[in-house]
Amino acid sequence: MSDVSALNDVILQKPMVMAPKIERGKTSPTTLSSPPPPLQPPPPGSFNFLFPPG
Repeated sequence: MSDVSALNDVILQKPMVMAPKIERGKTSPTTLSSPPPPLQPPPPGSFNFLFPPG
């Protein structure tokens, strides 16, 4: 059970660490004129170039 609780702690801690970054990006006026942060996943189409089917 210790392994499961450890995984739960890591999963719960990840959103807590990412939340402040996302909130600061939305509230900071600089992001309005700057491109979206790299934290956002690229569009599905870009994966075709990185990992072509087959």
